Amino acid sequence: MKLTRPALNAIAVLTIFVLYAPILMVVLTSFFTVRRGEIDWASFSFDWYTQLLAYEGIGTAVLASLKVGGIAVALSLSLSLLFATYITLARPSRLEAGAISGLIFLPFLLPPIITGMSLLVALKEVEIERGINAVILGHVVFVLAIGFRTLQARLAALDPALLWAARDLGAGPWRSFLQVILPRLQLP
Repeated sequence: MKLTRPALNAIAVLTIFVLYAPILMVVLTSFFTVRRGEIDWASFSFDWYTQLLAYEGIGTAVLASLKVGGIAVALSLSLSLLFATYITLARPSRLEAGAISGLIFLPFLLPPIITGMSLLVALKEVEIERGINAVILGHVVFVLAIGFRTLQARLAALDPALLWAARDLGAGPWRSFLQVILPRLQLP
């Protein structure tokens, strides 16, 4: 059975609705009073949001989240670029490339609870205490596979003649990387 474009669009819209409807309901009901499962539509207010902003720890939590997100993205992007460049341009053996890819994708493929518990055990073994550093490391482990695969695909799509031309014109490995490869990794 072949689905037509309108049928696929309808399935996509239905899927998005099913995924986001609960979130929209929470946001919608946050502006009204709910008593015994009944929404009082006449009680519109921003009370919950004013209480949230009045809470002293919210600023600290937002700053910690921004710190974790920023550092995790920077670290995972740097590591992804390093591994993707090595596997794509240095052309290691199949076994080595498969081992590196497998280790990068393993936490992404396992159930998150298994990865989280394994990370906790590993951190305890190397004597890193639970805290913001452990949270950053956990986020790096999860995000690394996404960045690695994206950068690996972009590097594989590059024309190798560009790198050869840069090297023929006297550019060293770092200059070739910074001025020829890196600018071409951005989205088209």
